[in-house]
Amino acid sequence: MVRLDDPEGNPLQVTRGGGINGFESVDGTTLYFARTDHAGLWRQPTGELPAGAAPELFLEDLPTPGGWGNWWLSDSGIALSRAAEGGPMIVFYDFATGQMEDVTQVPNIAVPSLSVSPDGLSFLYARIESQASDVMLVEDFK
Repeated sequence: MVRLDDPEGNPLQVTRGGGINGFESVDGTTLYFARTDHAGLWRQPTGELPAGAAPELFLEDLPTPGGWGNWWLSDSGIALSRAAEGGPMIVFYDFATGQMEDVTQVPNIAVPSLSVSPDGLSFLYARIESQASDVMLVEDFK
């Protein structure tokens, strides 16, 4: 991931080893992001990491590298979707308590699609209603 606020207008690389779908904390001190090569949600201070420093694996619950878009940062915590018996579950990690709480099951959630309202009372997600395909034969097309 890169920042674009360099005084000279040059991009500044802020993650090493990959980073995708990053969100800055409300207070601007922490960058949360997913990675394409590792499951989980990562965090680090905003700005460039000092030499030798590495981002911290913050939440292992982001199910797979393919789940990079199914989480959302709010000022009070992080909502994310994870695998559960009976189908994907929306859960909420509360910064104040450090606890993860199940919210509701969401069958057929599309990746990526999770978003939380500014007041934290509602969330949106895309749902796959059906997947169907057919093989068609077209004769005499020449």
